[in-house]
Amino acid sequence: MGGKKRRNNNGGSNGSNTNNGNGNKSKSKSKNSGKGKGSDRSSGSSPPDKVSFPLSLLAEAPKPLPSSADGNFDYDYASYNKMTRKPLSMSEYHHPNVWIIPNFMTLHECQNWIAYCEDSSWFEYTQHNATRYIAQRECYRIQQPDAHCIAQRLFERLQHSNDGIVSTLQRRIQTLHRNREATVMGLNPNIRVYKYTKGHSFGRHVDGSHAATMVSSSSSPDGVNTTQPQRSRSGTTAITVLVYLSECRGGATRFYDHESSSSFAYEPKIGSMLLHVHGDDYCMEHEAEKVMDGIKYVLRTDVVFGHVG
Repeated sequence: MGGKKRRNNNGGSNGSNTNNGNGNKSKSKSKNSGKGKGSDRSSGSSPPDKVSFPLSLLAEAPKPLPSSADGNFDYDYASYNKMTRKPLSMSEYHHPNVWIIPNFMTLHECQNWIAYCEDSSWFEYTQHNATRYIAQRECYRIQQPDAHCIAQRLFERLQHSNDGIVSTLQRRIQTLHRNREATVMGLNPNIRVYKYTKGHSFGRHVDGSHAATMVSSSSSPDGVNTTQPQRSRSGTTAITVLVYLSECRGGATRFYDHESSSSFAYEPKIGSMLLHVHGDDYCMEHEAEKVMDGIKYVLRTDVVFGHVG
């Protein structure tokens, strides 16, 4: 989620001071905090110099069967679905620019992500008050801007679903941008994990598009997230991707439809993925409502397109 408020009718722009790494610009301050396990870097522990999410946090997507013909692959969904419990399916959620995938990650995967992030001591506290242009925000976050292997594996899970998820997203962006050459390249390697504790929230805002560099990469046999760059391509983000790793009371993602003067909300469900179109001209204003009880963990990335922007 980004931090820009919707442009005012009086001609105000979405100006700001610093880029927060989410495709949006915001004023923010980060400080170490002792709230919650793994959030206090001043406790005497020395975290690694660089955030690195291991591939072992995600089950591998299905591989083409040996009998697959070139250009017409058949995937081993039977064995893959045993790992993920259910096949992936995507549906619109109250609006043509918002979608839900109910079971993108398993409970076990979500628990592993949370445990790894908490044990890593990488969570940093971030907070900024609302201004004329910037939305209020308070949460903890971890960010790995070059998680190419993780992004690739997440995308493979979407790509190898039998529900046409990627093609549906591509057609929607082609329609909105009036550009039939717009093509899905993959997911943004800038992987972020957010942690909202009781009282934390993120005010009404829109998510902006930004440039992303996609690197085809490979990993070591043991699944360690080491990249061996093969080629690099540049694209532009056009769809926000949120994976809810936990459930809580409150903390819903609420969208505001200004055309109908109504709103709708999605409450966090473990393992579910929420996708919505972003960019200044296309993003619905939305907010992360205040967490009333429990902790909300969210993984964030974006769908990257070529020939957009």
